[in-house]
Amino acid sequence: MSGPRRSVSSLSRTAAFLAATARWSYRSGLQRRETRSLNRRIDYPDTDPNQRHYQATGGLDAIWIRNEAVRAATDTPRDQREAG
Repeated sequence: MSGPRRSVSSLSRTAAFLAATARWSYRSGLQRRETRSLNRRIDYPDTDPNQRHYQATGGLDAIWIRNEAVRAATDTPRDQREAG
């Protein structure tokens, strides 16, 4: 007994998605001049606090990378509100 059969076009879309995701991840990792999370760089082994931002990445033919600032937390945790 086997699972549901997937069409060739479905497999092609999946392969294209995986290839695009790999390209975005690779280019985003090269954009950062630091080691952060799973992105380990031998040439930049430390985390740089000046690079505390999100990276939005996209594009298929031409990959683009946009840095987005990390917003400060605006909510106070419930236990601090109740204590205070």
